[in-house]
Amino acid sequence: MISVLILLLAAGLRLWGIQFGLPHLYHADEPIVVNHALYFGTGDFNPHFFNIPPLTSYLLFAVYGIFFLTGKLIGQWSSAQQFAEFFFSDPTSFYLIGRVMLGAVPAVLSVWCLMVWMKKENFAPLWKYAGGVLFAVCFVHVSDAHYIYADMSLVLVSILFFLNLQADEFKKYPGHLRAGAFIGLATALKYNGIFLALPYVWFFLRMRPAPVFFLKCSAAAALVFALIFIVLNPYSVLDFHFFIQELKEQSAANQGVPFFHHLTYSLVEGMSWPLVILGVVGGVCAFLSRDSKREAVALFCIFYYLVLWQKGQPYGRYILPLVPFLIYLAVDAVMFFCARWRVAKPFFLILFSLMVVFNLAKSLRFDWIMSRPDTRTLAKEWIEQNISAGSRIALDGTSFTPRLSFACDQLEKKMNDLKKRDESFEFANAQRMQTKLSDCQNKPGYSLYFMTDRPGSNPFLFASPEIQSDAAMLTKQGIQYAVLVFDEKLRAGIRKEWKLIKVWSPYAESVQNSESLDTQIITGGPFTWKDLLARQANGYRIELYALDAAARPAV
Repeated sequence: MISVLILLLAAGLRLWGIQFGLPHLYHADEPIVVNHALYFGTGDFNPHFFNIPPLTSYLLFAVYGIFFLTGKLIGQWSSAQQFAEFFFSDPTSFYLIGRVMLGAVPAVLSVWCLMVWMKKENFAPLWKYAGGVLFAVCFVHVSDAHYIYADMSLVLVSILFFLNLQADEFKKYPGHLRAGAFIGLATALKYNGIFLALPYVWFFLRMRPAPVFFLKCSAAAALVFALIFIVLNPYSVLDFHFFIQELKEQSAANQGVPFFHHLTYSLVEGMSWPLVILGVVGGVCAFLSRDSKREAVALFCIFYYLVLWQKGQPYGRYILPLVPFLIYLAVDAVMFFCARWRVAKPFFLILFSLMVVFNLAKSLRFDWIMSRPDTRTLAKEWIEQNISAGSRIALDGTSFTPRLSFACDQLEKKMNDLKKRDESFEFANAQRMQTKLSDCQNKPGYSLYFMTDRPGSNPFLFASPEIQSDAAMLTKQGIQYAVLVFDEKLRAGIRKEWKLIKVWSPYAESVQNSESLDTQIITGGPFTWKDLLARQANGYRIELYALDAAARPAV
């Protein structure tokens, strides 16, 4: 019964606010997964993209296939063409399905598997449930479970890997074959899943196997790993040269971060200082215990953190594979101290309660913010109600500004440009363009221009035409309105001649002018406590300027 309540808590925190932004797409990475999943419906299963493994998109493709067949049976659509038109007209249901199936579901299953693992390792029921509650409310796990990405599935598979790491099983080949299969599956989800090989080797060596037996079993595990990875990512072999090229480019892009960045930012903001410290203490206790499995868990955490330091990126979600294992080690450390000092139990119960309250409060604040209208949505609605269709509007970037509709003549030009391109997604883009052309006849859009310091550098079809980010150039090109988010230099130039007519801020009025506010780009939702407490909505501060008084709408 207690486990069920913990899982319900985990599910509630991960489902509240999961519809954020829709039907507009405000998460920078989600469309990569979704568009590839739908592209596979054309019959070409080569992802033509290996910066992240394609397995997540393959899984989503299978889910969309069930969705398509279900809709066809009930008469919602009769062909793949209608199914595609349904997506391009309103992608809400597709993204909700993806967020639930690839975010919330594996995240909740991870909480359950962690408790099963703790029970199998003979954790006391009190501390097993304490660990489950901590994982259920853990902020970084709650927030990233709202997104369509591979992280939640990787966390689940990583826990299952350690759950199946048993000394008795490693005395025979099947245990090694399962270990190789889990490592192959984890790597097929995200390339950093391959780091599970280190605790596997460590755990096996700690059993002091005969050299010949070690080599045979390790070779068998490696063979299964390779087979699983290739089956789940076949074009890593079929398109080998491009696959290697993408891996090299991705590796070159990961320049690493300062050593303490993920400790003081990602882990502390994602879990809380006490939980991180307890996890580190638990790692020390694991080596002192001489228990090979606990050593393997601690070793994985140490090695993974070192990799993040050298080749990682600064975003908080990169520490997600560490979260369940730090919780495991933290609870293990608590049990270690409680077994030696009676006074430790009430102290740690109070400390765990504080950690739960911290993470729960932060997760609830995040969910509340994500359930409210985004500033980009509010700006879009206001502009469509107050500015005449066909007006010439310049936008400061693409992801950070309202998703305004293009005018029909611009869409027709894009359609002509698309016919000249030779791209993997040409068919899908053509369908999307055709849907937008049909819609614009009933709902005219705007002549949109995207400001940049380097016109011609952006290859994306829906991020053009580009225009020089310069106030004088905007005036020369007859731009009537400018939507600004981050370009402070341009803002200073525009304020001299243009009129600020509307501001949409995600922050409370009492803190809007504070210099301490976080102004970094957020991929999905806010991450730090400072940002969460200052906000009333997701999104960015958006300013709308008019060229002169005659251009201003009457409001």
